[in-house]
Amino acid sequence: MDSLGNALMSPPPPTPCPFVAGPMIQSPQSFVGRADELQTLINRMAGTSQPTSVNVVGERRIGKSSLLYHFYQTWPQRLPPEHRHAYAVIYLSLQGAPCTEERSLYQAIARTLLDSHPHYPEEWRAIWRERRLDRPDFGAAVRQSRAAGVLPVLCLDEFEALFAHRAVFQDDFYDSLRTLMNNSDLMLITASRRLLDEYRRDYQLTSAFFNLGQVSRLECFSDPEARQVVTLPDPAHPALSPAAQETALQWGRKHPLLLQMAALALWEAAQLDKPETWAQQRFALEAQRLQRELRQPRYWPRWCQWLVFGLPRVLGNCLSRGFNGLERILKLGPGAMVPLIVLLLAMGIITQSQWAWLRNVIREILETFGMGN
Repeated sequence: MDSLGNALMSPPPPTPCPFVAGPMIQSPQSFVGRADELQTLINRMAGTSQPTSVNVVGERRIGKSSLLYHFYQTWPQRLPPEHRHAYAVIYLSLQGAPCTEERSLYQAIARTLLDSHPHYPEEWRAIWRERRLDRPDFGAAVRQSRAAGVLPVLCLDEFEALFAHRAVFQDDFYDSLRTLMNNSDLMLITASRRLLDEYRRDYQLTSAFFNLGQVSRLECFSDPEARQVVTLPDPAHPALSPAAQETALQWGRKHPLLLQMAALALWEAAQLDKPETWAQQRFALEAQRLQRELRQPRYWPRWCQWLVFGLPRVLGNCLSRGFNGLERILKLGPGAMVPLIVLLLAMGIITQSQWAWLRNVIREILETFGMGN
């Protein structure tokens, strides 16, 4: 058989999946929505007489990382050509090694600036190359860049990671950033779960850095934005059928990640010729895992995470075995046991349907210890 015959008999290539459920969206074609938020960032950077830093605030998995990265990818197309070399925009996640000490953070910023703008004039690139980049040197480099007509714009994702290194990043570090921002030598676009000023109170910081700039709150998608997700990759040729689109909208409830997860499960079901119930089960498992992740703070110490999230599960398993499983808990005494049961309730490990049984358990425990009256 000739090559044409072989080509005709070979199966068609698999249809690429347009949905991204989990990691930060890096393909510009897969990013949808957030037009207002992106325009706000452009306005704060280039639409006023001087730049204004922005704190993007939103719960985990709401799309903060994808927004910052997409802004970094597409900002040149959002400006007139004559203004594109007036800014040097970078994306840098502070989760991990770059934020363990101050100098390594400055070095990561300089390295990312050079890697992200290889075609900028050599005079500007020389500002960031082969320097010590301690705090005074970093400030001098920022001011020299600004004097050369290029404003550094740092999109710093996971900004709260710095607070895990409180002994390193103290008020004087934040004060130095504030001075650069206040003099319009530097613009920051930070992403965090809560307002930066709330972290200032939590970690007993006093720097005015935390109330400088403006806030952009990231919420769930609007109805048109949610529709954009389920009609990927192109509304004229969507990957999902009209019925599957409506189902994804119902399951996802306009949450960016849940929408992607729902659409992905339905797309996979269609590819594997599985029923909708198969997709629903897969989606339910992933949604449940997401809810557990959202309840668990990322930057708590490990022992604290175990105390709040691990210990209740252990105790919940004991309670699920009835009185045999309660024997070990009883040895703790009522002073420790009752607060733990309250914690189990607060964490949702003991459900409402189990509450009637649990009340009888608590009553018998109290009577055991002579506390029933």
